Amino acid sequence: MTLVETLNNILSNIDFSSVLSLEVLACGLIFNKLDFSAIDTLASDFAWRGQWYNVSKVKRLAELSNYRSDQLDSITLQMLDNMDKIGNLPANYASQTYKYFKVDERCDLWLPKWAKEMGYRTDKWNADAIFQDLKKCYDVYNRPFKFVDPTQNIVMPDSVDYVYLYFTAGQTLDCFTKIKAQGIEGALEYAVKTWDWINQNLWAGDHYKDKVAADILGGDVNFHLVALRLNAESPLTNFERLITDINKKLLANRWNSPLWNNYAVIVSSSNPTPYLVFTANAFILLHAIYPLLTTEMKTAFASMLSTPTRAWEGLINYSGLFDPNTGKFRYFPRFTPFDPPTALGCILLLLQGIVPDTGSLAIPLIEEFRDDPLLMLIPRILNFNIQERKLTLPVFAGAISFQFGEKLATFDFESDGVWRITFSLDWSTVTAAEKIGDLPKDLKYVKTPAYPQPSFPLQQLLNLLVAFMVVFMLLSMITELTRKD
Repeated sequence: MTLVETLNNILSNIDFSSVLSLEVLACGLIFNKLDFSAIDTLASDFAWRGQWYNVSKVKRLAELSNYRSDQLDSITLQMLDNMDKIGNLPANYASQTYKYFKVDERCDLWLPKWAKEMGYRTDKWNADAIFQDLKKCYDVYNRPFKFVDPTQNIVMPDSVDYVYLYFTAGQTLDCFTKIKAQGIEGALEYAVKTWDWINQNLWAGDHYKDKVAADILGGDVNFHLVALRLNAESPLTNFERLITDINKKLLANRWNSPLWNNYAVIVSSSNPTPYLVFTANAFILLHAIYPLLTTEMKTAFASMLSTPTRAWEGLINYSGLFDPNTGKFRYFPRFTPFDPPTALGCILLLLQGIVPDTGSLAIPLIEEFRDDPLLMLIPRILNFNIQERKLTLPVFAGAISFQFGEKLATFDFESDGVWRITFSLDWSTVTAAEKIGDLPKDLKYVKTPAYPQPSFPLQQLLNLLVAFMVVFMLLSMITELTRKD
């Protein structure tokens, strides 16, 4: 069975009539199973449940997709009103006794931006006030944090033995980059300070460690993406370590590299259980960072995608993450398969069907919350209509191959941008290609896209030339008359 047939079969097992998760929403939009009004449906459900931290994720997806509606605006106003605070920070985590700001749910840090845009509750949500609280919490121990209460100077790492410091450090780093994006320049200093802390404390020679015991964690993608985005704004010292780390963990020995087990990414080196979310994260990261890889690394990634056993075949047949009896995915082997992991699995299969060469996917550097493999894949620039055999995708110019049918279909994209391609009936050839737009300029990528220079129409040039000649003749006549006088 081909990849596109496999995809089609699995998609048919998802209930898109009941959109109760971000995974199903994103999958439905990307695969043309839902229209954008489904955003309102999911936001309404989360609001009804009082899950404002989840409403913020849906709002961010809508924002990245250039979607707005009166209903979503109304829900956003409710979120600005009803999201609780601890100090100036969103209180997005509560126990029976305490409430905290938790860096995992840092998508809430866009609340000041939305308050300002809507002219509502700016008295409650202020980016500079949030930065002052984050800064104060960082300065308590001069290191990254996971839970904080700025009113009591309570700052906690991931656990008492500092497990997953690297994971938490990446999320702390992202808190500061989100505030920097809202015009608070002082946040850049603390983002860089967090980066420097990571390099001083967690670099192990050829990779970043996650525990004091140098464990390697499969969910490192959030740190890589945030650091890449930060480097695009302010060149970082030791930036080359990021590539070295990715190579060590995912590429140097291909499927035998430390983070792989049965064609899936593991939870950690001390717990080698395959995890679907970390696997999706890894493929998104490798596609996003592809232009920065060495030739050897690029070859390794392309080979893992396209050489038997191909990545998608390994995921389906050997990872334990796909259940052939139900035709659905699960997050971990032996877990119950259901719709959200199945939706994520379909998105992963799409990525595994795209093989970069001299060209590659232009995936924006976005990471909004812990284990977030979804918001980078923006439906307005990534859409796969299997029935019409049309794929819309963001690319950096060059050759890219597609393995949806029996044979590779290769196409050479002549320029950076968002393209829509059409495949032949057997998916072995790209029969039509149209550039439908430039890469969105409001997003960051691993390299600056080449945007076409505005053309100057010939008719306008001729009109200017004629005007110049008329002015020249008038000036000449005036000069001549002046001389006679």
